[in-house]
Amino acid sequence: MDKIKQLNLDELNISISDNNKVLSFLLSDNLLNEITSNQQTVDTIAFIRNGFPKESVTRVIEKTDLPAGKIFNILHIGFPQPAYYNDDEKLSVEQSNFLYEFARLYLKGLDVFGDKQTFDHWLNRPNLALGEKTPLELLDTIEGFRLVENVLAQIEYGFYS
Repeated sequence: MDKIKQLNLDELNISISDNNKVLSFLLSDNLLNEITSNQQTVDTIAFIRNGFPKESVTRVIEKTDLPAGKIFNILHIGFPQPAYYNDDEKLSVEQSNFLYEFARLYLKGLDVFGDKQTFDHWLNRPNLALGEKTPLELLDTIEGFRLVENVLAQIEYGFYS
């Protein structure tokens, strides 16, 4: 009789919550370590309400290779405005919320598509399920996020490609 293998939870990558994955996508390692060292779990809502630092926008632009103008449009930031921020300034609650949602959606898209290049291409391509609009065009509204997330879920479960 075969010996039953015991499940080792340490081998599973479940120690990092989805919220912490998003925060690590948006924040520098130093800032994330500072936040998590003071508390066991991060109150994401309070963090969004307090505002993400300006550098989070730069991190998203660098990590996604998407045009800065598209990211600024999602965040409702005028194109030249980020240049006027000081490094210690924070985004508004609305901008922080959209940035968090974009990072969450982007990480989900990477899981569904498997790589950045394919997902970035999908974000910029007109999509029949989205009324021939690109997913990026819709991400400046909460309803747009919901529509894009629904299509991603359909792709993930094989209902749409």
